[in-house]
Amino acid sequence: MRASRRGAATVLAATLVAVILSGCTVADVFRPNDPGADAFIGQCWFGPPDEITQWGTWTGDTAIGCGESHNLYTFAVDDLPKGIAKDWRRAGSSSTPSDVVSTAAQKLCAASFDRLLPTHSWKQELLTWYFFLPSASAWEQGKRWVRCDLGVYRLGTTLSTRTLRALPDPIRPMLDSVKTHPKAFELCLSGARNPSPLLDTSATLADCRRSPQWVLAARGALRASATDPYPGDATVAREVAALCRAATPGVGLERAGYGPTEMTWPLGRREVQCWVSQP
Repeated sequence: MRASRRGAATVLAATLVAVILSGCTVADVFRPNDPGADAFIGQCWFGPPDEITQWGTWTGDTAIGCGESHNLYTFAVDDLPKGIAKDWRRAGSSSTPSDVVSTAAQKLCAASFDRLLPTHSWKQELLTWYFFLPSASAWEQGKRWVRCDLGVYRLGTTLSTRTLRALPDPIRPMLDSVKTHPKAFELCLSGARNPSPLLDTSATLADCRRSPQWVLAARGALRASATDPYPGDATVAREVAALCRAATPGVGLERAGYGPTEMTWPLGRREVQCWVSQP
């Protein structure tokens, strides 16, 4: 399951998590994907991006050798608290994790992601990660692991149809390049035909090193507590615009700001993104 809220997790679990960047052979990490199988660091997978965001547990093909074409890499595996829940699924759902399990899994993977890439920037939104849980039957048998997989969005695809690019083998050089070539992993857009690029289905993921049309320039948060009522669309829009003007000073800049909505406000979301159009 896609954990798009990784940037919002400000308090991460203080947990010892094993993260291995290299040193595993295919024999070490290749395991059949049966219902009771455990997850292993260093496994490689190929999954359809439009589907895996909806998977609470992995339902795709088995792990493959990392020398084969793959778009996901298991960078961490850790255990959830044994008493966290009798069932990881949300009531009435066969595939969606409950809020309690989802939050715990996200915290573990977010902490592991920060350990994997300690220099990564919030602008590097081409980097993404997903979490997967044991099957329902394995959970009943006492399995409580959470598998954290790394993926990288592919340039040239639209926001609505974005896919994951193939990952290299070995993966270590790419991980090192997150620090040495940071812009290669930053999120920029081109091809937008209206002044709100994130709402434009024709906007494509663009290389930030090659004069993109829109750049993710700043981020912040509205000053509101978790218990404050939603102030209304007009107030949010006004405060987002003011925050983005202050965060991206300059004359004649075309800006687009995005903030919480009435739907995300009760979830505690207060984040703001500020985009700037290149001259």
